[in-house]
Parts: sequence; structure tokens; C-alpha cells
Amino acid sequence: MAVAYCNQMPFNYEDRLIPLDIGARFIRYFTPSLEDLAVMKLYAYRPNDIVDLHSQAFVDRLDWGLLERLIFDEGEALASSPSERSYQEMVCAYRQYKKEVLG
Repeated sequence: MAVAYCNQMPFNYEDRLIPLDIGARFIRYFTPSLEDLAVMKLYAYRPNDIVDLHSQAFVDRLDWGLLERLIFDEGEALASSPSERSYQEMVCAYRQYKKEVLG
């Protein structure tokens, strides 16, 4: 199942991983950037993903310039998309999402 999630992440997501300080002594934990999570949620676009994307806290913390780059740069979301159709559906979801939250 992890491969399915990786196919929905921008290609270079590893460059934006954020370390989590959870007190572990021997293992380092990381989380994707908020913008990478947004791309994953836009690919899936399930009801729970839509709720997360519309959360005011989520919207307020997004770097919209970075999100646009991750979605439209050929070396990012498109490069890791499982298919052109899947990518185009995600772009459509993004455009709808942006219109809903930014007007």
C-alpha cells in the first residue's frame, strides 16, 4: 500500500521532509511538508481529504506558491503520477479547491 501513496506524492518530496522531535533515541521520524500532503489529498480527494484541505488551519499554513510549483512543475507531481489521467484529475481537483478556499 505504501507504493500507492508514493505515487501520489510530488517526485522530490524527500527534499522537503520535516523532522519530528518525538523523543525517539534510535530512529529519526519525518513527515512530508504540508504542501506535499495537500498534493496527496488532492490526488485521493476522498471526503475526509476534502475536509482536511478545507480546514482553516490547513489553508492558512499552506505556501500557495510552493503548492502551485509542486502541482504544475513537470519534475514534481506529474513526474510521479501513475498516469496522465490521474494527474489531470488531481489538477482539476486543485483548481476546484483553490476556487473554493481563495475565491
